[in-house]
Amino acid sequence: MPDHAPPVTAVAQTERAPRVVRGRRHTRLSRFSLAGASTAITVAILGIAGLIAAQRLGVGVKDLAILENRISVITDQFPLLGSYSRYGFDHPGPAQLYFLAIPYHLFGAATIVLALVTLGWQLGMSLLSWRVAHNRDVLLGMLALLGAVILLFQYPNAIELASWWNPWVGVVGTFTLVFLAWDAALLGKWGAVAFIPLASYLVQAHLGYAITCASLTVAVVCILLLRRRRADRSHVVAGAGTAPVTTARLALPWRHWLVGLALGLLLWLPPIWQELSGDSNVVAILGRESGDAIGAADASRFMASAFELVPNWFGPDVLSPISQSPIPVLLILPVAGTVVAWRRRRNVALVGLVLGWTAALAAWLSTAMLSDLTVRYLTVWAPASVMALLVMGTWPLLELLPADPVRRVACLLPPVAAAALLVSVMTAPPNEESAAARASIGLASELAQDPQLAGGAAVYLSHRDAMGATVTARLVLELRRRGIDAYWNKHAAELTHASYGADPEGKVRLEVSGFTPTQEDEIRSGADVAAVYTSWDQQEAPELLTVHAELALVYEQLRALPPDAFSGPEPVDPQVQELVERAAELSAQAKTDVGLVAVRDGG
Repeated sequence: MPDHAPPVTAVAQTERAPRVVRGRRHTRLSRFSLAGASTAITVAILGIAGLIAAQRLGVGVKDLAILENRISVITDQFPLLGSYSRYGFDHPGPAQLYFLAIPYHLFGAATIVLALVTLGWQLGMSLLSWRVAHNRDVLLGMLALLGAVILLFQYPNAIELASWWNPWVGVVGTFTLVFLAWDAALLGKWGAVAFIPLASYLVQAHLGYAITCASLTVAVVCILLLRRRRADRSHVVAGAGTAPVTTARLALPWRHWLVGLALGLLLWLPPIWQELSGDSNVVAILGRESGDAIGAADASRFMASAFELVPNWFGPDVLSPISQSPIPVLLILPVAGTVVAWRRRRNVALVGLVLGWTAALAAWLSTAMLSDLTVRYLTVWAPASVMALLVMGTWPLLELLPADPVRRVACLLPPVAAAALLVSVMTAPPNEESAAARASIGLASELAQDPQLAGGAAVYLSHRDAMGATVTARLVLELRRRGIDAYWNKHAAELTHASYGADPEGKVRLEVSGFTPTQEDEIRSGADVAAVYTSWDQQEAPELLTVHAELALVYEQLRALPPDAFSGPEPVDPQVQELVERAAELSAQAKTDVGLVAVRDGG
């Protein structure tokens, strides 16, 4: 036995050393290598897809407009908490609000800036996951980039790629967080600096990421402590009979960790101040009523569905369905990868797999605590965790194959996936809310011509129906951009934490509502109408009347059916299925026909 054990710093450097195949380094790419070209092409295609998505998404209404309202007044009232949740509390912190607000105000407060910053975020997260993986192995880097691109397919509509809505912040970010956790556990500098800030950012943007981020943090700490203990034990045995050594056993990049901790603390200062100086948001979160949890059985079926050959989160669908009898074929990859990494003593891969399994289990737990799975944004963290586990599990399996052919194929896949995403964005149906957004802009232009409003009178907005509620947030923004002092109702002011003047006294009161072509004559002849906007002209009106009349008839037929006609994952009766499909088709056409009216004094 040697007198002295090898320094642990050497062991750590060995684990981080690049893999050498046939005498060549394969973790750092030359500028003109195939992997480098593949990455550049992928990013370029994603950029084009993102720009098209931003153009097609438009300005947004409802949640997007509410979020923009909050950002637009951020200089008047700096937020200490995040966006408002429909469960009655605020999300934990304002990091995303500030991230969006700085470029928004620097570049003229244009809505398109929010879409472009969001695209930059998604691209940045994709590149960061590639970079961290690439530092260890070129093949893993390509797999990480491919996984990040595939995750961008989970939006219900591909043009939502540019959506700045807070639940979507972790579409790729959660995937990247797993790789940063892996790098941090392997004493890497990228993970040391970025893991804690990114985890903090995700949790502050949406509470749903909390369990995944907390689980990964605990796992990283446990792995580092275990490595420290094993290193200490190895040192004591190898150094028997020698003078004790009191220096640190692990080459932990302390300066980078301190930077990461400082950035994380900086992000949490506003919420901490809120807890100390105002109403406790933590109490509101703990006291929320979100209904009965779906439980372990449904969560298990959901996660099993996420591992199917065509997973439940892939493709254009608002819902995240649970297969009644899912067959998790893809689960074979991480299971086999774990066995191979264990038998071949691929400790670096094993650490990644441990963290991948941790993220997947955390996603299962988060899902089990939900009250429903009605929409996809409630489970954004699950696909990212599944994809990270699949990438980590596939890596050791592919290393069993000839290196050069596997790398060449791996380098071709990310650009192909990005090209498919581009096609998906270009062929995606129009955003159902884009017509409402255009209508709100049109109504704002009509109101701006009103002599009373143009003369400087303040406006107090409320809504009468669902369409009015949809466009009110956007209408406030558009009126203010036209120099009209617009205010919102009390509930909306609470949503944005802004001083929108909940008191209507002394203001021109306008009630906004929507109408269909069948109601146009009645609307225009009504009393106290301040402004009317329609997305159709007189030549289109007869055809639109036919669409709405047929839609009303189909809805009447559906309401006449017994409840058990809709039992199961989809209607069994072909005639019922035909009615449902026809209703969806007509509804999509009808949603492009938006009429808005603003009535004075709620009359």
